[in-house]
Amino acid sequence: MAPRQRLRCLRQRDAGAGRGHRRGGPWRRTRTRTTGPPYEFKGKPGDPRRRPAQFAPYHLRLDWLMWFLALGADDGWFRVFVLRLLEADRPTLRLLRHDPFDGQRPRWVRARVFRYRFATRAERRATGLHWIRQERGLLLPPSGLRR
Repeated sequence: MAPRQRLRCLRQRDAGAGRGHRRGGPWRRTRTRTTGPPYEFKGKPGDPRRRPAQFAPYHLRLDWLMWFLALGADDGWFRVFVLRLLEADRPTLRLLRHDPFDGQRPRWVRARVFRYRFATRAERRATGLHWIRQERGLLLPPSGLRR
């Protein structure tokens, strides 16, 4: 990898982000945001206002796998992970930063891919954001358990 490519990898990255929803149809948008609270991970980018976490010298396994998932690497683990989220499986939810549904099952889960980059000093002062993110696409369409 050329030095310029390495530097670019350090400045930006693609990452998956999931949301759950408890009621109604699979999804709807309001003018300001997509409804449903996000599933946040302990170490990977998520909320652009949240300060980047440091877990050196180790990687958090689930966060690491989500990064590779956004790059296109999936050996089937993600389907099992989504199923466990839909079942509100306690051991799985403990791997996350917090459970947005307080132990209740979501009706729908979906995942999107965002490209994250660090905010410049000027952007950080103006907006308070640590990350600037741009939506890249849908990783998983709204999915639920059959009832």
